[in-house]
Amino acid sequence: MYSEYISKLPFWSKLNSEEQIFLAEHAFEKDFDRNTVITDDDYFCLAIMDGNVQVCTIGDDGREVFLTEFGKGTCGVINTSILLKQLESNTISVARTYSELLLIDSRSFHHLIDTNIYVRCFWFETVAQNLQDSLSSIRHAMLVSVDRRLASYLIRTIDESGDMVIHSTQEQIAQRINSVREVVARMLSKFEKKGILSTDRNRITILNPEVLREIAQR
Repeated sequence: MYSEYISKLPFWSKLNSEEQIFLAEHAFEKDFDRNTVITDDDYFCLAIMDGNVQVCTIGDDGREVFLTEFGKGTCGVINTSILLKQLESNTISVARTYSELLLIDSRSFHHLIDTNIYVRCFWFETVAQNLQDSLSSIRHAMLVSVDRRLASYLIRTIDESGDMVIHSTQEQIAQRINSVREVVARMLSKFEKKGILSTDRNRITILNPEVLREIAQR
């Protein structure tokens, strides 16, 4: 039941009883299969109940450039059409795994923005934060070397999971660090020869996280 996610929205307590009922009545669930492009011109995402959604921009060469991502349990407001307008680029959101989203149609959410100052402020803050994260990702991809990006990604992943084993394909890692599979494969092989990690199909085991952190912080 998605009611628990609605009540976790940052602005929920700032809604009056009528606005809470309005939001609950107009929210709905929608499922997306893996690697499905999410078209959000007509609605806003209130929460990710399951799965993972990545926001990317498409370069002139057709390559996806990672901007930001949202995982299971995210409660807020996501709408990449706003980023598209701000970045003046072809920005899309993609369900990287099977995902269950809690949505609200654009007209209903704009009604809340127009009638509740707290929702309006939260929305402006969300747009600003998402834009900042996206610009930071673009800068990172342009100015930071691939080995640092890969090391940073691996360290962040084990820190978040608490597990030294990472289950991911080279293609998935390449998408995440804005590179290509061949480059990722070459860098992983380089790290493996130095005894920093070991690889086995779609599994990476971190053997020396201290050295990996040093690479990430160069």
